Amino acid sequence: MSISIKICKKLGWIRCGDRAKIKSLSYPPKECPAKWSGNANAISAFEKELCDGVFMPESLSDPIFPEKDHDLVLGLTDRYGFPVRTVLNMKSGLLRTDPYFSEADLAVFYSKHYRSIYTWQGIGLQEMRTDQINRGLRILQMLEQFKISKGSILDIGCGLGATLLPFREAGWKTRGVDYGINLVEEGMREGLNLTVGSFKDISVDFKCDIIILSHVLEHMRKPIDFLEQISSRWPTAMLFIEVPGVLNIHNAYYGNLKMYFQNAHAFHFCKESLCRILQIAGYECLFSDEKVCGIFRPTSTNRSFNEINATNILRYLENIETSKRISSRKYLFKLFGKIIKTITK
Repeated sequence: MSISIKICKKLGWIRCGDRAKIKSLSYPPKECPAKWSGNANAISAFEKELCDGVFMPESLSDPIFPEKDHDLVLGLTDRYGFPVRTVLNMKSGLLRTDPYFSEADLAVFYSKHYRSIYTWQGIGLQEMRTDQINRGLRILQMLEQFKISKGSILDIGCGLGATLLPFREAGWKTRGVDYGINLVEEGMREGLNLTVGSFKDISVDFKCDIIILSHVLEHMRKPIDFLEQISSRWPTAMLFIEVPGVLNIHNAYYGNLKMYFQNAHAFHFCKESLCRILQIAGYECLFSDEKVCGIFRPTSTNRSFNEINATNILRYLENIETSKRISSRKYLFKLFGKIIKTITK
């Protein structure tokens, strides 16, 4: 059962007068495609804390063009049925959740609720480990293609840390950090050098050549500040970054917009917007695609930001929405035809 829209507006998660541009993302939701028996209780527990005011929303501005008059409200809910206000900045081309969690609330959400809500059917620790190992192999192969020699690698937001296993086997020095204490402890049982917390909890004498940010940057309230902090700490380190691609929904998330949007994500990137954000933070792109993943290295060249044609992003999302409706209608017509044939036999 979703939180009433009256309470959502009173608490500030949804604003009076809001209308979702993408109709399937209206609130209250008609469906919650990522809610199932395994996370239903966790979702209810989090919703109760939202109603009790345990988590209070904070305004989140676009890091490039903070004026709110550039914003278009795309949606008011996510795949779990939470009140999530997603806006598209028509100048920067960045989608963001506004309002979003405060920094303090984020730490509580990740340590207390995140894993239990975001658990998925059939995905246990072994499946997660296998997925991370495969990711590590893919990243290692990509780095080898760019002839990046082995050295020291840091995985920020490492989870189990299994992404680092192929690197350890290949002779790299490995290190990982994550807020999930249970996952970190599992990884440490395999002898991995992992720390509970953020990169700030790593000793100042630690040096690294490559930093993995796999599904991390989209959670940051201030992605440019976060990247600049990393650059200040490790000025020569290259970055491997992957985030959910907002222009890749047709190849993932079952082509379902509602499966893509989720309350834990502060920002949504396409290839172009990610590269521009990295450019401002002082990195140049060696490779990137619309999945979105890429390799970036420090640079002292131009750090300006040009406007992105956000209309193309909006048109893409609307086309995905239309395609889903057409597919649903075709399925219904086909099913109706079968029923008619059965009746008239």
